[in-house]
Amino acid sequence: MEEINLLELKEDIVETDGRRKLTIKGETKYYVVSRIPLKYLYYNDQNGRIATNISKYIDDHGSLNLDDLNSYNDVIHEFIVNSNTQALKDTKKNIKLFGQRLPGVVLKNGRIIDGNRRFTCLRELYNEEGKDYYFEAVILDTDNGISSKDIKRLELNLQH
Repeated sequence: MEEINLLELKEDIVETDGRRKLTIKGETKYYVVSRIPLKYLYYNDQNGRIATNISKYIDDHGSLNLDDLNSYNDVIHEFIVNSNTQALKDTKKNIKLFGQRLPGVVLKNGRIIDGNRRFTCLRELYNEEGKDYYFEAVILDTDNGISSKDIKRLELNLQH
C-alpha cells in the first residue's frame, strides 16, 4: 500500500467545527474532527473484534493484501456486516436520516481506530446512492509521540 498522510491532503480533507474528547497518554482533551473522503480510509486489521475473521480468511485464502485497498476493505466490510446485521441496519438508517453523529478516530495513514461500523454504513450508502459520503473523524498524528501501545489502549477504551 502506498503510504498516505491525511494531514497533508488539505485539498480533500476539511476540518469541521466539531470536536471529540479523547484520552491519549493519560491526557484528556478535545480534538478537531475532519471530513475525510472514504477512498483514503481502511479498516484496522488489528481490531480485536474482527481479528478471528481475519485469521480465518488468511488461513483459507493465503493473505489479506493491503496493496489493493478496495479489495482489502471489501473483505473486512463483509466481516463487519455479518458480525451484527441488525446493528448495521440501525446505524445505516440513522446515518441516512441524520448524518454521522459520532466522529470516528483514524491514524494519519488512514487506518480506522474507531468507527468500523459507521465506515461500513457510509461505504454501503455510497455504493447504493452513488453520491459522495465522508467519514467524520479525528486524525491522530502518530509522529507526535503516540505509540502503538497508546493506540491500542485508546481503541480498547473507546470500545468499552
